[in-house]
Amino acid sequence: GLSKGAYKSTMNQVITDRQKRQQEDPVYRRALKETSHKLEQRVKERSTEQPAKHKQHEQ
Repeated sequence: GLSKGAYKSTMNQVITDRQKRQQEDPVYRRALKETSHKLEQRVKERSTEQPAKHKQHEQ
């Protein structure tokens, strides 16, 4: 396997490359925003559903 230093260095390069790609590619940025937005909506929906389910079980 990779040494810890080589792994960290490689991962830092991957992260840097991804960030550059995000800044340069509007399609990539838009897709990332849409995905993030959909995930946030799902989290909000689930967080509002769960308390209602717990209340039903308690009654």
